[in-house]
Amino acid sequence: MNTQNLRLLTSRPALVAHDHRRKPLGQYLVDSGAISSTQLIRALHLQMTLGAPVGEILVSEGWASPGDIRDALAQQHQIREVDLTLAPPDEDLCHRMPHGFWLSHRVIPWKRENGTVLIATDRPDRFDAVRAALGDTYAGTLPILASGAQIEASIAEKFMRPMAKAAGARVPAQFSCRTWQSGRRGILPAILLLVAVALVFMPITVLAAVSILAIATLIMFASLKLAAFSAFLFLPSTAITSDEPPFTGRPPARRPKISMLVPLFREKEIAGALIRRLEKLTYPKTLLDVVLVLEEHDDVTHQTLAQTRFPAWMRVISVPTHDGLTTKPRAMNYALDFCRGDIIGVWDAEDAPAPDQLETVAARFAHAPEDVVCLQGVLDYYNPRTNWLARCFTIEYASWFRVVLPGIARLGLVIPLGGTTLFFRRDKLEELGGGMRIT
Repeated sequence: MNTQNLRLLTSRPALVAHDHRRKPLGQYLVDSGAISSTQLIRALHLQMTLGAPVGEILVSEGWASPGDIRDALAQQHQIREVDLTLAPPDEDLCHRMPHGFWLSHRVIPWKRENGTVLIATDRPDRFDAVRAALGDTYAGTLPILASGAQIEASIAEKFMRPMAKAAGARVPAQFSCRTWQSGRRGILPAILLLVAVALVFMPITVLAAVSILAIATLIMFASLKLAAFSAFLFLPSTAITSDEPPFTGRPPARRPKISMLVPLFREKEIAGALIRRLEKLTYPKTLLDVVLVLEEHDDVTHQTLAQTRFPAWMRVISVPTHDGLTTKPRAMNYALDFCRGDIIGVWDAEDAPAPDQLETVAARFAHAPEDVVCLQGVLDYYNPRTNWLARCFTIEYASWFRVVLPGIARLGLVIPLGGTTLFFRRDKLEELGGGMRIT
């Protein structure tokens, strides 16, 4: 720890008695000159409609920096600030509770001083709940202020291996394909060898069998599309399907926080374009949590993002490698524990969502029955007239999302989901083993 950080840590007492005459956070910011009175009034007005902390609103709107908010919180609650990169948390103290506990409360134990454990938090107003949840784990606890990003980074560092392992085993083995490779490793080579031998001795029979199999699958898929098309034309619409006209229901009185996972892999130039596209979203940025997910060893994307300036509502999660497994589902499983939203969504890096897409998602979930736990967005190409191939893909996507999928829904069949523009209710995802609550 350097001397500058030491002075910072010893400049204030750890905690003082609660003062009912304590000024509001915004007043400290105005008094320090961090924001103007006009900006505070606008932030308070937004708080009435959004229900978010005033500090988060000021940061998301670009009126104050995270450092300004921490300084004001330190003054308001009379607690110390600490830089966790210069003074890392104590290893033994961290492992007295599982990583899920620290993530769910967004805190981490820092040091023990005079028999008291100092817990790093970015929300000192919620520390009483943390102390109650800890119970008798420590003899005594007091809050200390740190940035939320540093707290999450410290949790990821201290619990890297168990979190990486858990990401690949989120659901029971019987519902997962993770055991296929180990349990059936010799089946595929044996099948390929058998086919190769059969081709040598009876090529006509093998080619005929393969052709029949291909034709049979094409007929089955065509039959499914025909049945879906007929259902789309003649069966009544279900409660919520993509063939409905643009949704015009009122947004919920209190909008939910939405976390969007955006997996990236070996991207050199996508970051700037992605930020420009997402900045067009009209959903309140205070309630938007965009998480860029990339693999730990992906140096190309890491270098690109290191040169990119992100808005306050966008952050990066690096997924550690475990057993050499680097798949997109596993990466999102890992990042899911760091999400803060009530709704969890997925976008691809090249997606260009409609500006009001998240308002539509929030309103649909608010008006949909409780058993609707997932929404699939309609996908289109934004360059349909570029060439003949782009036109073909556009036609295929239009028919699939506007006719076939609604028809499958009306038939009561299982609806296949794409890999992007998906939205889930967070609590239902947790019931399925998906993750834990981050507030």
